[in-house]
Amino acid sequence: MGLAVASVVLLKVAAVWILVQLGIEALIPRAPWLISVAGFMKRVNVFMLDAGVTFCALLVLLPSFVFVVLEVFRYVRQRTRAMQAKTLPEYVAQGVGVLQGLEIMGERLREVALGLTVDVEETMVSNSR
Repeated sequence: MGLAVASVVLLKVAAVWILVQLGIEALIPRAPWLISVAGFMKRVNVFMLDAGVTFCALLVLLPSFVFVVLEVFRYVRQRTRAMQAKTLPEYVAQGVGVLQGLEIMGERLREVALGLTVDVEETMVSNSR
């Protein structure tokens, strides 16, 4: 019931909005100051069109998003049930392994960054000659 009433009210507001725009367009030759009002209303129309299309796209994509989230939670639940309980030293060892992997990645990134700066400096020197 409330959705039907809201739809009717929304349609009435849209009808009044359109009628006001038509009235302003008709009055512009007599009152040139209404040009800015008509421009504002056109910008509002464009904004509402973009917002409406975005809202409809989100409504279409929402079930897919919910499905993906539910599948991720199902996967995580299955993985946590399948894992045996670890002891504290095992968790610490896993954390240390992750940190060591991050350190190795950091070193590689530094090496690549140094290689890029050397190439840029060589390019700048060769272009200035």
